[in-house]
Amino acid sequence: MELLTIREAADRLHLSEWTIRRWVYGKRLDSVRLGRAVRIPVSAVEKKIKEGTTLADAR
Repeated sequence: MELLTIREAADRLHLSEWTIRRWVYGKRLDSVRLGRAVRIPVSAVEKKIKEGTTLADAR
């Protein structure tokens, strides 16, 4: 399983890091915790892309 940092996920989705953090903590985006670090599976990011996530959905 390939994992991304919050910054890498934000870059791929063209969203802010804060939006990704809100999604992770709000359970809208799957994540894995490694100690204090949060990582996002590539499959979760690809799923959001296929869903056609837009900036309006980020709110």
